[in-house]
Amino acid sequence: MNFALDTNIVSFALRQQYGVKERMYEAVSWGDLLIIPPVTYFEIIRGLIADNAEAKLRLFFKMCENFSYIELEKADWLEAARLYADCRKRGRPTSDADILQAAFCLRHDCTLITNNTADFDHFAGLQIIDWKAGTQ
Repeated sequence: MNFALDTNIVSFALRQQYGVKERMYEAVSWGDLLIIPPVTYFEIIRGLIADNAEAKLRLFFKMCENFSYIELEKADWLEAARLYADCRKRGRPTSDADILQAAFCLRHDCTLITNNTADFDHFAGLQIIDWKAGTQ
């Protein structure tokens, strides 16, 4: 399977909370592909840089050596725009970051690993798992 890691899941792993780091190792050992989406990459490094958390930043970069990274493509941006329009039409305000995460996962056939399942459950076809609480 292809798993895209949301920011909160990576944060849990960096803080060694909820057994998330162990779930990552387990997934890799099963041959699953762990992907750091661009939104997650940005949100993690901006927070660590803003907090001057150099040790955790180095740990994050070391973790990333075991993960895949896929840039956003023009088609991802178009999918995100479609999702935005759909959310707006339904009166469901959604952050740009969440829309970009959902578009990325839908376009690249990834299951999103997140603890914020309520932020993503309105995207049709998006597969979501919460490694902190189990499956959704």
